[in-house]
Amino acid sequence: MRRAPFHLIGTIGFIILAASQVDGRDLYVNNLSGNDRNNGQLAEQSAPGEGPTRTIQRVISLASFGDRIVIANTGEPYRECISLQTSRNSGSVSFPFVIEGNGAILDGSGVIPVEDWQPFEADILAYRPSKLKSYQQVFLDGRPAERIAISDRSSLNKLKPKQYCRVGQELYFRVEAGKTPGDYDLQQSVHRAGITLYGVQNVHIRNLIVQGFQIDGISASDNAFDCKLVGVTARGNGRSGVNVGGASKLMIDSCVIGDNSTAQLRTEGWSTTVVVSTELLESTAPAFEMNGGKLKIDGEAKFRPPQISMSKSPLHRP
Repeated sequence: MRRAPFHLIGTIGFIILAASQVDGRDLYVNNLSGNDRNNGQLAEQSAPGEGPTRTIQRVISLASFGDRIVIANTGEPYRECISLQTSRNSGSVSFPFVIEGNGAILDGSGVIPVEDWQPFEADILAYRPSKLKSYQQVFLDGRPAERIAISDRSSLNKLKPKQYCRVGQELYFRVEAGKTPGDYDLQQSVHRAGITLYGVQNVHIRNLIVQGFQIDGISASDNAFDCKLVGVTARGNGRSGVNVGGASKLMIDSCVIGDNSTAQLRTEGWSTTVVVSTELLESTAPAFEMNGGKLKIDGEAKFRPPQISMSKSPLHRP
């Protein structure tokens, strides 16, 4: 007997799950009052094991097809990275799998210990991260610090106070006269990506701020079909605010994407991205970079086969 193709097996799985669960549950997470031993089914603790989880990834592991995850905005950032995969973290057209952020912050940065800054010369300090990535960056007072392109240490005197650069394996930061690293709130990216969508369908992410990650704030890496970002802010990430790759299909609606290092929005592969009523702020990098895929911004369609270099592409805005 002939076996059904793999993609049909996945489609059949989604249909079976959708038919078996008419409506999903609400699951809750609270990074102040929650506990990862809880079942996540109540917004407040009521008994041992009954109440919100402490981390988003824990409640995702408890979720099923068509559920809604409700994140409490406690004023304290959620410092973790999360991943949604397979039909368990998927939904249907009528009952999507929802992450409701309520304006909470998902933050990938962490404090740089003051003692790790070493004097280099004059007011310039050097820091060597233990795990330096290509897109590593420094944050000052919760926002990306101003980065200057400097190729060698002999040119470090070009740095102005509160600017930084990367040369080799070190990051260099210039303090103001008479100040020390302890006078600044300096942080670095410690997590690679904020939210990864892989092999999911009908996932909606709403009203969430995603910032400070080494690579991308949100990455629909592959086979993330009919997913949607609504009212999301993706800012201050090392490569892009949102990356759409593989064969993923993503809609970005009423979002703000800015202060990212390489591009605000990045597409690749054979992906399809639709952008509606969204601000792509070009203050730090181009609004978008296409390394493949289809992109439509407020009705204006663009297409770039993945095998074509973008180095001289007219679609790559200056």
